[in-house]
Amino acid sequence: MIACRKNQRREMRLPDSHSNSIYYRYITLIRENLRKKYDAIEDFS
Repeated sequence: MIACRKNQRREMRLPDSHSNSIYYRYITLIRENLRKKYDAIEDFS
């Protein structure tokens, strides 16, 4: 329990640059998934 609380505090104290990098990773993953979906649709059509 104590370790989990410490981890939560660390997440809250993260700088903006670190959070932006995490968002950028999610965006890139979403873009890759969308590209795969569109490529699959083009193959079917």
